[in-house]
Amino acid sequence: MSDKQSPETSIYLGLIFLVTALALGAAKLHLFADETGRSQWWALFLLVPAGTLAMRARRRWLEGQKRRSRHLTRAALFILPVMAALLYPRLWSVIYIPLLLIMGLEMILWAWLNRGTKSE
Repeated sequence: MSDKQSPETSIYLGLIFLVTALALGAAKLHLFADETGRSQWWALFLLVPAGTLAMRARRRWLEGQKRRSRHLTRAALFILPVMAALLYPRLWSVIYIPLLLIMGLEMILWAWLNRGTKSE
């Protein structure tokens, strides 16, 4: 790796390789198989964007951009239940209701907090 590369970048790349190795190992062991025997291991790759968003949120928080950090954190947390439902398809019968509630409440809260500002 290059000397100019930041340690943070190395951590991100290392995590991507670890997630990939764990996902492929889980596929070989059939850990994430549904009732028909099909493996849903590929859903673990959603950890990459969730982790990236979480790391960006942390960086924004440290830079003092608290509002942007909260938005990125919400996006990262939204991906996790979707990933769980993709890993275990039986969860879709339950999880879509809270996800729809969260999205609706988030939109209402955003509109209520920004009702005095005008977007251009």
